[in-house]
Amino acid sequence: MPKAFNKRFKRDSQRMVFLVCVDFGVYSVMRKFGSSVGCPLSGR
Repeated sequence: MPKAFNKRFKRDSQRMVFLVCVDFGVYSVMRKFGSSVGCPLSGR
C-alpha cells in the first residue's frame, strides 16, 4: 500500500468521524429544540 494513499485514507476517515460527530450534535440540538418549540423553521 503506497504511503500517500494511506495518508489520504487516514485524513478521510478523520473527516468522516468529524462529520458524524457534527451531524449527531446538530441532530440532538434540533431534537431538543423541536420538542420544546415545535419546528423553528416553520415557526418563522
